Amino acid sequence: MIKEFGSDHVYNADTFNENTPRSNKTTYLSSVSSAIYSAMRAQDHNAIWVLQGWMFAHDEFWQQEQVKAFVTAVPTGKMIILDLQAELFPQYKKFESYYGQPFIWCMLHNFGGTLGLYGAIDSINKNPFVARNFTQSSMVGIGLAPEGIEQNEIIYEFMAENAWRKHPADTQLWVENYAYNRYGFRNGNTELAWQYLLRSVYNCTTDLKNHNKYIIVRRPSLKLSENIWYNASDVFNAWTLMLQATRNNNMLKNSLFRYDLVDVTRQSLQIIGATFYAQIVQGYKKRDTYALRKTGDKLRELLTDMDSVLGSDSHFLLGHWLESAKALGTNTKVKKQYEYNARNQITIWGPNGEIKDYACKQWSGLIKSFYSKRWNFFIQTLIKDVEQETQFDEKKFAKDVFENIEKAWTFETYTYPNITTGTFASIINNTSN
Repeated sequence: MIKEFGSDHVYNADTFNENTPRSNKTTYLSSVSSAIYSAMRAQDHNAIWVLQGWMFAHDEFWQQEQVKAFVTAVPTGKMIILDLQAELFPQYKKFESYYGQPFIWCMLHNFGGTLGLYGAIDSINKNPFVARNFTQSSMVGIGLAPEGIEQNEIIYEFMAENAWRKHPADTQLWVENYAYNRYGFRNGNTELAWQYLLRSVYNCTTDLKNHNKYIIVRRPSLKLSENIWYNASDVFNAWTLMLQATRNNNMLKNSLFRYDLVDVTRQSLQIIGATFYAQIVQGYKKRDTYALRKTGDKLRELLTDMDSVLGSDSHFLLGHWLESAKALGTNTKVKKQYEYNARNQITIWGPNGEIKDYACKQWSGLIKSFYSKRWNFFIQTLIKDVEQETQFDEKKFAKDVFENIEKAWTFETYTYPNITTGTFASIINNTSN
């Protein structure tokens, strides 16, 4: 392979990533590590092993003794460790700067390519510099390690700029300039809107992992809860300010502003959707079918509005995802398989829903054809239970919704639009009303 493609002498091997070693003896761990590096060096005398540090942060097996044995079995400087989720769970302190092995301070940020406004701006602004100045620090750089991109662009731009900074930034000044640079001109409404977002959704100061546990894209249940680390009113204020900014025709002509407005509208609607869910649960507990129907109608209307809003921007289209997958197929049979794979991954991910909703997407087409149908099935089940004086059966519902809605959807072949639909401004204004 090296003869064919050449090499930059950097090789990745994650032998125990989410895979616990059979023994915690230091001699065993050292021998495994040494053998891996020796195999690399046998083919490339200048080999450097790049190792994800995920296992050190999320498997209690790896204590100081085990980590030291594993990483020091390789010559110092011949292993680079990715401190993979350092914005929330940095490990370099616990493991004494990885006992001399170089490490990269990484922001993981996103799981599954999910959508939702989220960031830990305070951490990524300050903590890379804390790591640089750590006693006997072996930090050699910063890195981005998301499972999915194409969301929360502000966070990735801010983090990438850390490569050029010598000290933390003034985030309020930075975000003011970010709005100006992004749209090309000054606008008081958008600049203030970004300040609201910066201090709320983009400033998570807890150890929340952003797995996009948003209620509207999760399988319905009476037991759902949503992780909210911010004041929802800040998001609504940002939404209002962005809507006011549409009075400026220059803003409406700006594709980045249109994308941001759709994204903030989506976030606002999902927050409102969570309040409707809480009302549905209360209606069921009170055995009130009128309340269930009324609030259920509100939630369905909200999901319809969300689908329309998302359909006005090309970045939020299910059709684009599916058509891109099918385009890779060389014949009808392969195209059908690729479409199934694409549908399965963003919904149930696995033939039996092994990691359902892990890579959920808030996309036009998907909201209407999958999530809305799933919620309607849930609401109708609750109403039926109340009318028949029976209790909601979580296990039975999970089985029924999987067979009738979730699994069935992955085998469908309906073609969704892969170009925008509707007039952007009218859709946004109608939804906000």
